[in-house]
Amino acid sequence: KPLLGELRAWGRNLNQLTVLAHQGHIESANLREAVEMLGRVYETVNRLLTEEGRVVTHSDVQLHP
Repeated sequence: KPLLGELRAWGRNLNQLTVLAHQGHIESANLREAVEMLGRVYETVNRLLTEEGRVVTHSDVQLHP
């Protein structure tokens, strides 16, 4: 649950950046660190689930709870 809360917070921040970009308040943002971190989280979660015989697929991802 703590991991899901953290991922939700990242999602909210990304949504806020998107809104600001659409409003013209920002033109670009360096998201390299965020993309790398989320990639590591995805790999870690997938590795843990694989150990239990499951793998995360796109159909498993719930974008809006």
